[in-house]
Amino acid sequence: MSTWFLEVIGLRAAGSTTLSGFIGMAHRGNTACTPLLGYDIDAPSSLGLYRLLMLRALRTCEQRRTRFHCSGGAGLFKFNRGAQAHVEFAAVWANHLPGYRRANLRVLAAAVAKWAVPYLESHRL
Repeated sequence: MSTWFLEVIGLRAAGSTTLSGFIGMAHRGNTACTPLLGYDIDAPSSLGLYRLLMLRALRTCEQRRTRFHCSGGAGLFKFNRGAQAHVEFAAVWANHLPGYRRANLRVLAAAVAKWAVPYLESHRL
């Protein structure tokens, strides 16, 4: 697997010479992320430029069979453009683990449900 410093992909309307948006993908080993993203914020939101750019990044990773690190650090940016926050979760299959380890996971799940989720929801994160 080659390592790329930065791959920049542009998005433009058919027949246009002007970029509508771009995404910069950093590839490191078997993982890629998008430290650069820009698009015409004056364009109608119905064009879905952000979604199209992210789709392009996802397809690039799918074609290369690499992982795509979707950073969650842009919550306010997304909220200001009409996104609705939803709490994400990770599922853990633990039935095969010893009881004490399952108990630790139950304590963690309870703490997340009691403190983390309400905080994230109240701050729209």
